[in-house]
Order: sequence, then structure tokens, then C-alpha cells
Amino acid sequence: MILFRFISKEILTSFFAVALTLLLIVVSNSLARYLSRAAAGLYDADVLIWIILYRIPASLEIILPLSLFLGVMLVVGRMYMESEATILFATGTSQKQFTWWVMVPALLVTVLVGLVSFDLGPRGLREANVILAEQSARSEIDRLAPGRFLNISGRENVVYSEAVEEGELSRVFLASLNRHGTPFVMTAPVANEVRLDGRRYVVFRDGQRYDFSPGTSGGQIISFESHGILIPDREVEEEIGKLKTWSTPDLIRAGGVEHVATLHYRLSIVLMVPIMTLLAMSLGRTNPRSGKYAKLVPGILLFLVYLVLISASQSAIEDEKIPTWLGMWWIHLCFLALGWWLLISPEREMKRVARAQA
Repeated sequence: MILFRFISKEILTSFFAVALTLLLIVVSNSLARYLSRAAAGLYDADVLIWIILYRIPASLEIILPLSLFLGVMLVVGRMYMESEATILFATGTSQKQFTWWVMVPALLVTVLVGLVSFDLGPRGLREANVILAEQSARSEIDRLAPGRFLNISGRENVVYSEAVEEGELSRVFLASLNRHGTPFVMTAPVANEVRLDGRRYVVFRDGQRYDFSPGTSGGQIISFESHGILIPDREVEEEIGKLKTWSTPDLIRAGGVEHVATLHYRLSIVLMVPIMTLLAMSLGRTNPRSGKYAKLVPGILLFLVYLVLISASQSAIEDEKIPTWLGMWWIHLCFLALGWWLLISPEREMKRVARAQA
């Protein structure tokens, strides 16, 4: 029991350390991406933290299995490097018992991955999609911040306002192009957004328009009471695939090929946890000369191959190139057989040598 607690503690400690590191990397990349969009006025800065938090469970679908895989490899590699595994087996611990001690914390992580894959991940993506849709539906006036330039109605229209209060712009500047591609500038003390016949306009009031041609001294100044700039409807950005946001009961009830493929994917992410743990135990075996990180890169490549095969199989099922009854089971069986073969190969080799010497 003491050895079991020791091994479980070591594996879970390494698992949480690797998972936290990977999660910080993913969150940092997402934060940088969304901050750039917020700086461009596409998103409100106040919702960025919620978008990132809602997307974290979906990221954990891959982070958790990879973290456990690396954690087991590091712990097993260290035990072989420091001869702890050798002493363990010499004192009567069998490979089967050692495997069970490692698989118990792996099963706990499997349950956690199942919860994330089947429930928390899709739910978080749905909430993130709601926020993204709300941000995409914001008017141009809502997106404009005081003292900042903003592109509206395409890149040719640049607006600046000194103040924004209750949807009204004060001391407004606009630089744009007319239908002939000639630049012009408008200034107005006030402007607001107006809907007319289902279309949106930014209407400038009591201002002046300056038309000029680059390279010439000619131009004209036009005073106006109101001047509208058409704002084309913005397309809502598809940040997240629709089926990824579906709840598992909804996918089961739908029963289409694409829905079954998504279910296979979610189940595969869960099944790969114990299978990759088995492979990690085999790949973690090292000798003091090679070091505990010797097989880390091949192990990561093997994990990526597993993940790519799952994603490719999902696409193949959706395209009906792989029957739904076969799904992704063949991938798991192949990797399970590989992990089991690698695990028992040294023991079989030792028995073979012992029989030869006898």
C-alpha cells in the first residue's frame, strides 16, 4: 500500500505539473489572439476573460491525456534511472502489480477526461459561442472607443471620435473613399447609428465634407445637415464548429453520420488515456546511460500519431468512407496491442534467456 501511494503521488504530481504548464501555454496563446481582436475593436475587452475560461474545458480534452502520458513516462523513467524499478521487481513485485498501481491514477484521469469530453467541453464551447455571437452582432457605434481609430464598413472607412455616450459620437472625424476611389474627409460635432429599411447607417450631423484629389491643389468643401455612411451587415464569425458544441444526449438523439462521428471522437479521447498510459509505461523504461528523457520525443510523436488517426477517422466516418459500426475501434485495438506487446516483451525475453541457459 505504501508503494502504491508513493507511485500514485509521483504520477499525479507530474501530471498536474505538466497539465498546468500546457494550460498556461494554451491560455497565453488564446489571450494574445483575443487581445489583438479586442484592440481592433472586434470584441469588448470585458468579455475576453469569459471567452477564454469557457474554452478551457475543450482545451483540456487534449491537455489532460498528454499530461498523463508525459507524467507516467517521466516517473517510470526516473524509477528506472535511479534503479528504483529494479529494486521493486527484485523484492517480489510483479509487472502486473506494478501496472495496476500505475493504472489506478490513470483511471481517475480517464473519468475526468470523460467528464470534460462529454459534458464540460461542449457546454463551455456553447457559452463561448453565445458571447462571440453577441460580440459579432454589436453595432459599429458600440465597438468605437473614445480617442481611438476604428475601421467601419470595410477598411476604406476610418472613424475617430473624442467621446461616446449612449450610442452617440461627439466631435467625429471620418476618412474614406468615394465611389470613384477619391479620398474625402468629414468632420461633425455629433453622429449616431440609424436603421433605415433594414440597413444600418452612421449619420453625421451639421458637419463638413472635404473632397480633394491627391497631387492637385483642387478640392471642395461641402457643409451638410446630415450625411449617412452605409454599414454592410457583418457576417457572424464561426469561431467554433457547431457539432463540437452539441451536448452528448442531443448527438445521440440526432443519430446522423456526422453526429455518430462526433460521438466516436469524444469516446476515443477518453479511451486513449488508459491505452497511452500503457504505452507510457513501456516507453518509460530506460537505462542510466540513455537518461530518462531518451524516449520522450518518440513518445510525443506516437501520441500525435494516435491523435491524428482519430481526427482523420472522424472525417472518414463523416464522409462515409469508414462504416459507423467500425468507427475508431481499430485504432484503439492497434495501439492497445502495441502497448501490451511492448510491456511484456522484456519479461518474455528474460524467460526465453532463462530457458536457454537452463
